[in-house]
Amino acid sequence: EPEEAEPEQTREREPEPGHGVDNTRAGNTLVVPSQPIIAPVGSDVTLPCQLDPVKDLRDMMVGWVRHDLTPGYIHIRNNHLDFLIDQNSLYLGRTSVSESRLQQGDMSLSLTRVRVSDGGKYSSSFGCNRTLWVTSYFGLT
Repeated sequence: EPEEAEPEQTREREPEPGHGVDNTRAGNTLVVPSQPIIAPVGSDVTLPCQLDPVKDLRDMMVGWVRHDLTPGYIHIRNNHLDFLIDQNSLYLGRTSVSESRLQQGDMSLSLTRVRVSDGGKYSSSFGCNRTLWVTSYFGLT
């Protein structure tokens, strides 16, 4: 495992409308909505995120974070297991990522019982062997 990633592995470009940030070397894009998602308080919502091209993500780390919160972890899944020990307490028992959908590259986050405090900018990412491949950003209002 190299100590530092080559610059091409971490280079990112601005997202196109409706797309996440593309890692040019890996050739992967996380497709997310180009506009914020609006969800009524108390409802359930899915924050869509689809890998293009499709790749099985079940054996990889899939993460959702909010950088404006401490801790910022909303949901982490790695190698078929949820790792929620460091999850922000505001999201306790309210998040999930579908194992079956991960097989088709769909790493959408399901969020139940939406609260006013859920509004913000979310970051989704996936990786393998501790190398971050792709990150995308979009908002929930």
